[in-house]
Parts: sequence; structure tokens; C-alpha cells
Amino acid sequence: MFLPDYSKSIVNLMAMVEAKYGARPLYAPLEFQLKRKNTLLILVDGLGYDWLTSYGKGSFLARNIKARLTSVFPATTAAALTSIYTGVAPQQHGLTGWYVYLKELGVTSTIIRNKPRFGGSGFGDNMRAIMGASSLASRLKAQCHTITAHADSEYTMATNDGADLHSYSNIGGFFRQVNAVAKLNSSRKFIHAYWPSLDGMMHGYGVESAKVRSHFREIDEQIEMLVHKLRDINVIVTADHGLISVPKQRMVWMEDHPILNDCLSMPLSGDSRAAYCFVHPAKAKEFEAYVMQRLFKSCQLFRSEDLLARGWFGMHKPSRRLKDRIGDYVLVMKDDYAIRDVLPVEEKPSMIGCHGGVSSQEMLVPLIMAEC
Repeated sequence: MFLPDYSKSIVNLMAMVEAKYGARPLYAPLEFQLKRKNTLLILVDGLGYDWLTSYGKGSFLARNIKARLTSVFPATTAAALTSIYTGVAPQQHGLTGWYVYLKELGVTSTIIRNKPRFGGSGFGDNMRAIMGASSLASRLKAQCHTITAHADSEYTMATNDGADLHSYSNIGGFFRQVNAVAKLNSSRKFIHAYWPSLDGMMHGYGVESAKVRSHFREIDEQIEMLVHKLRDINVIVTADHGLISVPKQRMVWMEDHPILNDCLSMPLSGDSRAAYCFVHPAKAKEFEAYVMQRLFKSCQLFRSEDLLARGWFGMHKPSRRLKDRIGDYVLVMKDDYAIRDVLPVEEKPSMIGCHGGVSSQEMLVPLIMAEC
């Protein structure tokens, strides 16, 4: 089990950026020097440390690893990317997984898409109120830019309030935007560039796939060429989390456990490797007994309040909404198991790569710093 270390995590990386650009970080900064005036942070979604050191040996990115960091808990995009954008852990920003129960709206949400899990229209500009922290860009004394494929989404606009947003449609457009923004003017700049497709391919094909490795080589070559083009800029590459492949026989479906499902007051939230369970108070003992007797091989059962007390979600004062969003219990999946439920309006998903858990493959990410 690899737990987040909030002294050597992606949160501390962002605290280092805050310290560089005149803000006051809540978390302790990493002890690396950002010597150049400008900083470019490229986040490659899904590029775990274990994966890079196993499948990316000899690559430009692997040769420039400076440290091994942890993600946050849960080690998943919605929680970790929000930590990158806000500079604080889920303890403060309160976005606790792909699916988040929002008591204030009375709905389980697909939070990055800013809409109910069951579909329909979104929540409009309520994302700023849903999120418990301000954007990093609003605090830095620098010109901030964010390069993302979804520049017009409510999630992007809320988490990047204060930054200029730039979009792209393919990998060539991504690197052209990075190069262009880096050379825009002589102002002090912090640039965040987000590339999601490695994660998407790992979900679809698994982490060992030849297609995934081929795409990584393309990213690696493009970043190396970019570094050789740029001047007077700190170049950092990291990830939000890694992934693990889940065989079909290791997927636990709630439909196969009706007794367990009947103990819940609402569908699962969180992620397939760390699921939040909201349990009927009268059925708490039945729920615990079923998990311990029938699912002991596939998951560990924790009380949500215990994980909060142990600091899994972060340090310092928590968001007042955090307890409402992490349920009564958390199922943390063992080995290469995952758990899912399916709403009547949903199609059964067929993802191979999964994340959110506490394996080294999911939790550890690289800190890569390259010299221009």
C-alpha cells in the first residue's frame, strides 16, 4: 500500500510554483530551484512512475527524472488534476473522485463534466461554489496560461480562474500551442499544459498495450524537441496518477451482490479502485459483515471518517463539505481488483486500465525537470 505523502506530492510541487511566483502556499514546497523566469508544467495524464521506469527506459523523460512523488487520495484525475489547478489537496478542494455526491445539489455528479451522473444538463457556473478552493492562477504574481482540449468547460474555467485558456484538437496542435504561448511576450509566465490521451488509451487498451507504448514514444519525442526549442524557461513534466490493468475476472459488479447493494442509500461514488459507500444506518452491520465475508479477497473496508483522521485526503483544515462527499465507508480495492455499479441509464463500461487506488502503479508519479 502506497499512501500519499503530503510532503513529497504533486501538491508540494504546486506549492513550489506558488513560492516561485509570490504566493503563500498552504503546503510545504518541494526543495528544488526554479532558476528561470518562466515555468512550463506539462501534465501527462496517467504517466505513472512505475510505468515510466518499466516501459519508458532510455526515453528522454525517463533520463530526466529528478524525483518520485505521490499523487493524492484518491489517485484519480478529478482529485489530482484539481490539486494541480488549485495547489491544495482534496482535503481542501473537496473534489473526491470521478463521481462526487453533491449534497448541496442533491445529486451524484460526474464532476469534471459538471453534470449529474445520470446525464442531462450541467450545473452552469456553480462549479466555483462546488469547489472548496480558489484557483492557483488567481494567486500567482505571473501571467498564467492553461493549454487544454476543453478550454470552454465549466470545470476548466472554474479551476483556472485568472488564467488565459488555449485549446487544441490533436497532438500537433498541443505542442504548437505550448511553443507559441511560451514565446508570447516577455512577461513572467506560468504555463500549464494538459495532455489526456495516454490515460485514455490505457483505459481502453490496458497499461501494457503496444499502442500505449507507441503513443508514449510520440509524446516523449515531441517533448524532447520542444525543450530544445525553448529558452529561459523551467520545464517540468509530471502526472496526476498512474494506472493498473484490471482483468475481467477481477471486476466486481454490484449487480452480482444484491444484498450489498440493498445496504446502500445511493449508488457508489468515487472511482472503481476506491469507492465511497453511503449506507443505510440500520444496515451498517449487515454491510460490514457482507464485505468482510464475501469481498475480503478483493477490497479493504475503511470507515470514511478514519481515512479523514489518518490524513489520506490531505493536511490542514478540511473543506466543510468533505465529509458529505466521502460517504460512510470506503472500499479500497486490493491487488488488481476494481468495483463498479451501473445506473439504468448507463451502458456497462469496459475499461481495462483503472486508477484511484493505493498501489505503487497508481499512486507514484515522476517529477521530470529538463534543461532548455
